Amino acid sequence: MKKMKNKIVLLITIISVILLTPNCSKDDLVLDQDYVTVSDLKHYCHCDRNTSIFFDTDVKTIIEQCNNKEVKVKGHIDNEFHKLFLNYGYKLNSFYLRDIRNRNSICICLNDDFICSYIDTIVTSQDSAIINKILNSNETDMCYIKGILHSYELPMNTSSKIEINILINNADDIFFKSDINY
Repeated sequence: MKKMKNKIVLLITIISVILLTPNCSKDDLVLDQDYVTVSDLKHYCHCDRNTSIFFDTDVKTIIEQCNNKEVKVKGHIDNEFHKLFLNYGYKLNSFYLRDIRNRNSICICLNDDFICSYIDTIVTSQDSAIINKILNSNETDMCYIKGILHSYELPMNTSSKIEINILINNADDIFFKSDINY
């Protein structure tokens, strides 16, 4: 009987520690101060979960948590960028920023409508300047982007998930750093 009580007390203690320990990585993110990784940003905005586990009101609250917020994010330009540029040239209006550790990615939009697609759009001088910066970088360079988050619910077959895009308007909002000395 005494062993059973000890086991129950131990179990309650373990569960209490788990429930009372704060999740530092998610709540402590300040989106517009430090450059966060693509994966951390997606986790913070709940893009890693199916919305069927939330109530509808919770989904709206979660979307509002990230929508129209200024963000600084870092990652690598997706390898597909150069292939897309060959097909679309300067009419390219989006590209993907990838976390190479786990292949998470975020679509980066070059227009004011948050339309991240491969549909031809009107090309501005800022779009061309952004694309030129990417073309002049090395594939191994870390890309740093400052932009505005767009969070939305993406319907899927029987459920949906939360997705995010980032809008950049200015070539000053993107730069590259290399850890390799050439």
